[in-house]
Amino acid sequence: MWTHKVASPAAVVALGAALFCCAQRTARAAAWYGALESHSFLLPPIVAKALPAWVRFSTLDFFGSVVCCADYRRKLEAAGQSHPWFAALATSTLMQFGGTTLVGLLLGQPPSWTLSHNAPRSLLLAFWLTWSCPGDLWTTAYENSFVLRLFFATGAALSSGHAITSWGQDKALNAFHVQAQGAVFSAVIAGALGASGGGLLAALLDPFGERPVGQRSYGAFLRAAVGSVAYYLLRDPHGVLADEYGYAAVAPATAKMIVGAYAVLGAVPDMVVTFDASPYAPARLVEAAVRFALRVPPRVGAPPAKAKTA
Repeated sequence: MWTHKVASPAAVVALGAALFCCAQRTARAAAWYGALESHSFLLPPIVAKALPAWVRFSTLDFFGSVVCCADYRRKLEAAGQSHPWFAALATSTLMQFGGTTLVGLLLGQPPSWTLSHNAPRSLLLAFWLTWSCPGDLWTTAYENSFVLRLFFATGAALSSGHAITSWGQDKALNAFHVQAQGAVFSAVIAGALGASGGGLLAALLDPFGERPVGQRSYGAFLRAAVGSVAYYLLRDPHGVLADEYGYAAVAPATAKMIVGAYAVLGAVPDMVVTFDASPYAPARLVEAAVRFALRVPPRVGAPPAKAKTA
């Protein structure tokens, strides 16, 4: 858990102020968040001289790629393991784009990130910075700067919000197959897998010898699933709530912004508080309410085996 005596409280205040401003200027905030989806940046000219032309990089994909590559390296070093560079690149790619790719394959559509070169370039840039930057300057600065980690974590959370909505659930709602367009389950599971499928696939491959699927992967899926359900309820794309209760659906841009804010609240506070806030995250509270209402036990299956005593 990353904490800082000054930066942590300042980050909490800044996050609260940002969300308050979003609530006060809903339309402008929704337009800004929507513009982030296709935003890209250019390499500085000094670096670009070594390349054939100016190269664009997807901003949100770069945020997510930096976090994925940093987490991969951190876990690799903590486990005392070394993987071939191509295996590391393949795993990082799976962690970053596995969810949206899986959704595209399940719906019979091409993955969204293959339609643009900006997304893979962003991953390659993040991978190079993590492992090949001269003097290891990038990783040293990233790991030793609370502000830098918080900045990229926030950007990655905003990216996961789009993975739930535009890159996930909207794919099902606009799928080629008519059955998928009208299925509530298809829409909800597409949003959930869009933001968490990569982590689940990487955990199932078990690159660090941590079977079964780790708690972090489960937490990411739970957070994405709750966000996907919230997005569906806000938009009511099939008119279920409108027909039964006269519900007025929220505009898609506003619904996406709300899910983006939810993604930030679910992922970022763990970095800025001095206690384990995961049980109080929005997704965990929803899960607890559902388990209480349906009387579902927290864990199913056989109890953990007891250690044998000598």
